[in-house]
Amino acid sequence: DKKAGSDSKKSSDQVDILQEVKQLLKEGANANLRNKEGYTVLQLAIRNRHNECLDTLIKDGKAKLDSRGPRGNTALHECCLLGYDGIEPLKILLKNGGDVSWTNDRKETVIDVAVKANCPDLMQIMASHHGQQLIDRQMKIYNDHSRTTIVDGHHSS
Repeated sequence: DKKAGSDSKKSSDQVDILQEVKQLLKEGANANLRNKEGYTVLQLAIRNRHNECLDTLIKDGKAKLDSRGPRGNTALHECCLLGYDGIEPLKILLKNGGDVSWTNDRKETVIDVAVKANCPDLMQIMASHHGQQLIDRQMKIYNDHSRTTIVDGHHSS
């Protein structure tokens, strides 16, 4: 019997993937290993919808976002291949430094793959991320400039 509201909790016989990943990393596991097909651990976590593990793999495991798997796809390409299921992992990867201009073996950028997936939400996330990057860059320029004061007719820091 399931109690109401217990759907989000794992049953006692299911493995807690995040805890397992944390333990393996603590024991020295390499988060940049590949399986026999050539997928990285990060790509497999995305393909198997284990979004809860992504931050841990990236931050604690130093998983490389730009590693190429089969057909040269990066983890970001893999997100876009999932369509709507790729929205959450894409947000996580962009937050951690992912670059939508990376290309695969077909010279397709992450944006190209998102367009082919026909998922406007993926495009919106990338547009918002790019817009935020531009704003952050301009704010840094503004803040750096505003710290400069004029003393005796000369700019000084």
